[in-house]
Amino acid sequence: MRERLARAAREVRFRRGLASKILLPALALSLGVGTMLFLFFSAKFARQAEEDLRNRLETFLTTQAAELEGPVWEFDQAAIDRLFRSYALAPDLQTARLVDARGQVLARVGEAAPAGERVFTDSRGLSRQAGGQTYDLGRLEVAFSDFRLRQALAAGRAVELPAAVGLTAIFVGVLALTVHWSVGRPLRRLRESLERNAAPGTRMPLSWGSADELGQVVAAYNAMLAEVNQHTGNLERANAGLRVENAQRRRAEKRLALYKAMVEATDAAMAIADRDLRILETNAACLRITGFAADELAGRQVWDTFLAGQEPDQIAAIGRSLETHAAWSGECRGVVREGRRIPFRVTINALSFDDDAPSHHVIVFADISEQKATQKLLKTLAYTDSLTGLPNRALFMDRLEREICIESRHGRGFALLFIDLDNFKWINDSLSHDVGDQVLGVMAGRMQECLRAEDTLARMGGDEFTVILRETASPPAIVRVVEKLLARLAEPLSIDGHRLEVGGSVGVALYPADGLDSETLMKNADTAMYAAKADGGGQLRFFKPSIAEAAKARMELRAQLRQAVAGSEFVLHYQPIVDMVGGGAVHYEALVRWNRSGGLVYPNDFIAFAESEGLVGAIGRQVLDMAFAQLRAWEEDDEEATLAVNISRNQFLEEGFVPDLVRRAQYHGVAPTRMVLELTESLIISDPAAVRAVMARLIDHGFRIAVDDFGVGYSSLSVLLEYPVHIVKLDKSLVASLGRDLRAQAMVSGFISLFQGIGLEVVAEGVEQPAQHEFLLAAGCDMAQGWLYGKPLPAPFAVTAARSLEQRLFALRLRDKALPPTQ
Repeated sequence: MRERLARAAREVRFRRGLASKILLPALALSLGVGTMLFLFFSAKFARQAEEDLRNRLETFLTTQAAELEGPVWEFDQAAIDRLFRSYALAPDLQTARLVDARGQVLARVGEAAPAGERVFTDSRGLSRQAGGQTYDLGRLEVAFSDFRLRQALAAGRAVELPAAVGLTAIFVGVLALTVHWSVGRPLRRLRESLERNAAPGTRMPLSWGSADELGQVVAAYNAMLAEVNQHTGNLERANAGLRVENAQRRRAEKRLALYKAMVEATDAAMAIADRDLRILETNAACLRITGFAADELAGRQVWDTFLAGQEPDQIAAIGRSLETHAAWSGECRGVVREGRRIPFRVTINALSFDDDAPSHHVIVFADISEQKATQKLLKTLAYTDSLTGLPNRALFMDRLEREICIESRHGRGFALLFIDLDNFKWINDSLSHDVGDQVLGVMAGRMQECLRAEDTLARMGGDEFTVILRETASPPAIVRVVEKLLARLAEPLSIDGHRLEVGGSVGVALYPADGLDSETLMKNADTAMYAAKADGGGQLRFFKPSIAEAAKARMELRAQLRQAVAGSEFVLHYQPIVDMVGGGAVHYEALVRWNRSGGLVYPNDFIAFAESEGLVGAIGRQVLDMAFAQLRAWEEDDEEATLAVNISRNQFLEEGFVPDLVRRAQYHGVAPTRMVLELTESLIISDPAAVRAVMARLIDHGFRIAVDDFGVGYSSLSVLLEYPVHIVKLDKSLVASLGRDLRAQAMVSGFISLFQGIGLEVVAEGVEQPAQHEFLLAAGCDMAQGWLYGKPLPAPFAVTAARSLEQRLFALRLRDKALPPTQ
């Protein structure tokens, strides 16, 4: 009873937070409603103010457009200037611009809005009716700033918010006092009374004056307390007699319980059997391991239960050991209740009492399935690839050595295939290693489908596999097998929602023609595989000495490139990008050159190889450092040109590319707005989600994005709409036909109008003839580059040539030149 009272007191003490449970939801609701109302009216006032600003913009634009359409302003530039100076007095005006029908700016007032400040823009065409015809006079463009609007809203909130907070605080205080007085104090009194009665001693009824719900609870408690006090005395007298009886029984059972607990607690399965090995008793471990119930084992021989199925010779041997040595120990396969056989380690000892003959046996056994499985797993791990279940390098090399020994006697020969998956590194880097592991599993299964049971397929590591085609040395037969295998590998697969195309490259070495030992065969098959990969992948190549020579040359080029990266042997040449209207250089494109001993090496001769070898990232970082350093040098020389740099796919999708780029710009003290990053369209669509995220981060930092080589490859207009790009560079293949192909002229003109219509700047590449320049100028192209304006040169020469570009006439410049279309 004392425990019940103590429990009731603890429950009431737990309810000490009831007031808080009532108060906190009410407080949260009040604060939520107040906050929602405040936000609602703030948003409503902001929308009304914004609509007023738009109406003022529309009214201003309508009135001023009507005034400018009057004849009094025509050809009067001074009057227009006075009118525009009066515009500056408009409180919300940010900028205003008057453009004539030819696109020439006649008047302008105001400055561009600071970063982060919103502006509302609109424009109105100006026209006049005369002689029954309508004349286009130009266009008035006006932008209003929301700066005053935001100031007014902020001032309003500065007054409204403290008032709302004050009202909320008053409401919360009143609510807290009410809850505390009505709920908190009565509950505290009830808790204190229950705590007193929970203590040992006389239990006194509670005195309570109120008739509310708490008063009713106290009255029921007092009635229960009186009944409890009546039965307590009877229970205490009965308990005294039971204590004596229980003490005697506990002393008798204690010793037996200790032995029983010891047997039951052990993890070893134990059974007591008679001299004929009929089971009498079992422990919990025995029942757990075998799955039998105790009554299913009682009275039955072990040979009919969990040791069933033993050979008669083994049973006889165990019997002889028990008779001779009174013990037996060893391994045998037992059986569990559902019929599954498992290995046991069994020990049987004979028991004798009072020096009599053995009358009982103790059988102790353990399930050693995990131990056996571990031994098997260790053996499997030593010779099997854990990901694909195929033989690993160690097992494959053992089988290759055995095959060489067999064929050295029989002379039939065999083929060794070395297979490398194409595009696998991109999958691992761009998606995840988990997706890459799934791809390896699928590819391994596909290759097994294409091979015979006697052939050996193994995974050597990474995405490399090897095959022994037994008793197959005929090239036509090998070609048939490999073509089937390559076709199966090239089939698309879908993993985690990604549609992937992998494919493979295969190199073949024949025994004994291409090597008499395993090391030579592996090296030559690997060399042939790299030749297939170098030719574009998805192909078969048989080993030839010429392939080995090419592999040696690639190895030397790889070493030279690594040395070039370590020694910073790369330099930049700069080609001007000119303004088509002004004729001066407004940008430069940085083009990398490898300054190798013996002369400059152009990017077409090493960039693709560097990308395949994973060196393009290191080269790209050196290029960025040189570009930023040159921009800094130009800035110190008051040269305000911007610089375009080509970014490879591997470098762009590197983890940490954006912060590394920003860090380099900050280190050199160059504003990101002076850097244009040129990306190919194939890069953009290779991983749309990742590319879009990286682009957004770059633009947030101020970098500009250009789509390079538009007009070749994919040339999808949706890329220019869906991705945040600023500049489109028309490929030189489009520009090359401008002087002679009307269709090319129509296409380029359409591209320029289309791209400018969606707010993009257009750069034409590969301009080499004056006629091309004249056409692009007439078509309204923004910028152009090519050997007509200057070939790529080191920075000092490029700047000197660009400064004289405006003074040179194209006819004089090209009269004695015939420049090849290359960069």
